[in-house]
Amino acid sequence: MPKTGHQSYLITFPNDDDFEQIIEIVRPLALQRILGNIPQLRNVIQEIAVTAKPRSHWFTGKGPMPRERIREIAKTLPCGDCAWVFYGTVYGPEETRNQQLEIIKSSFAKVAGSKFRLPKDMLPDHYIHSRVKICSGTPELRELDWLNWMPNGAHTFFAPITPTKGRDARIVHELVTRLHHKWGFDSFPTWCVAGREMHYIANIIYNCADSDAKRRVNGLMHEMILTAAKEGYGEYRTHLLYQDVVARTYGFNGQALLRFNETLKDAIDPNGILAPGRAGIWPKRFRRRGFEILEVNKEEGVKSLL
Repeated sequence: MPKTGHQSYLITFPNDDDFEQIIEIVRPLALQRILGNIPQLRNVIQEIAVTAKPRSHWFTGKGPMPRERIREIAKTLPCGDCAWVFYGTVYGPEETRNQQLEIIKSSFAKVAGSKFRLPKDMLPDHYIHSRVKICSGTPELRELDWLNWMPNGAHTFFAPITPTKGRDARIVHELVTRLHHKWGFDSFPTWCVAGREMHYIANIIYNCADSDAKRRVNGLMHEMILTAAKEGYGEYRTHLLYQDVVARTYGFNGQALLRFNETLKDAIDPNGILAPGRAGIWPKRFRRRGFEILEVNKEEGVKSLL
């Protein structure tokens, strides 16, 4: 695309339950293409994580960090005591950008206590300056600073798709939050908005040298995948370990989609040499021979529904 003008911004929202109203405001703005790029609605805990300080710097207790502690920390950070931070960018000539920003500000002002800010309003080391680079085409690694959250930091994503509707957002958010607490992990939710649909990105950060943490991550991922599928939500991407179980949640009409994909695989790649098993699609020479990863161990507390 030709180079164009751009203006990034952020909006903070004070209450945990504001996200339903925010998403209802987002949908018409996204469909009218007033919101440029793929805006993100991020939980305030991510403002803490991208400082690159470890979790132990902020909290030394066991289990997920309490919401009260998150708010105490947020008060000391540039965004202040808030629950959600919306990051967006508008594009085009200055006149166009200014018109879009006025519409955006007036729309989100309907959420009580919301605050609109530009990069110039924030300290030079704040994360918004990384968003400016990313949304103007400059690669940026600041996003990965949250890997310092845990020693030997590793991560995996749970990434279901929902309509851009508050009620769907609540169903997924509540099941993800509940299961993160069950398995003992902090929850880092982000909605990435693409018009009629949103990606809910649940980032699980864990110590990859801790065998119990890896066991719990595996249990959490399987239970989230299967629970979301029962509610009608499927993932748009996943880790290689979970590609088989995710592929099989798209199980309409006796796994019609999988059978169709396998038919295409056999016709196009009859020798099964191109990425066997990728996206849960196995070539004939490997199919049904035990290569699929469909269950966690029963002692981990999750029973496969497949």
